[in-house]
Amino acid sequence: MAVNVFVHGYMGWGSFDIPYKAVPYWGMFTGDLLKRLRKQGFECYSASASTTPGSRTTDS
Repeated sequence: MAVNVFVHGYMGWGSFDIPYKAVPYWGMFTGDLLKRLRKQGFECYSASASTTPGSRTTDS
């Protein structure tokens, strides 16, 4: 089965970044898209790529 990796654009955030818990980047208006896809059996990940040095992330 294919693995799906979602990568945000410039100044976006991924699942390891602090804003993701309050506002998931993928599905910010309709709910967490990755959770929905995982429930349907898809293997999904959301990358956290920093565009600024020293950006803060969560430990999980």
